Amino acid sequence: MIPAARCRPGFKRSPWAALLLASGIGLAACNAPPHGEHAAGTMSDDAWSLERRLGDERVMLSGRIDTEAFGLDPVVVTAGPSDPDPSALESAAPYRLRGFDDAGAELFAMRFGAAALVAVSPGPARRFMFVAEVPGGAAQLARVELTAADGRQWAREARLSRAGLEAALERGEGLSVEGRPGDAVGIRWDPGRFVLLHVHDAKTGLALGAGRAGELVVSTEAMALDIAVSDGVRSGAVRMRAR
Repeated sequence: MIPAARCRPGFKRSPWAALLLASGIGLAACNAPPHGEHAAGTMSDDAWSLERRLGDERVMLSGRIDTEAFGLDPVVVTAGPSDPDPSALESAAPYRLRGFDDAGAELFAMRFGAAALVAVSPGPARRFMFVAEVPGGAAQLARVELTAADGRQWAREARLSRAGLEAALERGEGLSVEGRPGDAVGIRWDPGRFVLLHVHDAKTGLALGAGRAGELVVSTEAMALDIAVSDGVRSGAVRMRAR
């Protein structure tokens, strides 16, 4: 059962909240064993190329804080609304989250504390989740840092260059979609290039699944999917034909 995410006053629940709070950030039941290669379902017409970006200036930031674990999940572009500064919810905000571009310039910064954390059962884990604006677009983000007042620090750096990510999305490299019998749609990607993938219905915005293993099967009647991918920090989204 996917735990519910309770939002504090002033926060809006992200469309990916349930998926991200699920164990391991993914829907293991949707993962399918690899099978034969198939052609990418990338739409190549002008309308697709103009619409291919999804929430290009906002990213989902989530992670875990407890006595044994402290760190960030892969950052991914999102269509969700940006959150207000979480430090406004409480006077004591011991955690600091910052993002930087390739030149080391700060793109965003926020502080948060216990009021922004959600308990996840079983165990003592507490998780956080925010949507932040990234000036110039999500592909600008090259490094994310999480620090705590007790001195703990955790950082994640992009593995792909901005040009590399843009080229991969433009040409559909390392990513393919295949319609299957019934309402099943298979999505395959290179997990060495993209460590996290989110998918939703391009028309309705309905979240359909998330995964890390390189293969995902979703059940949908959608004709097109909006697929967001991340190398861990740098991310982007593309619209692809489902069948």
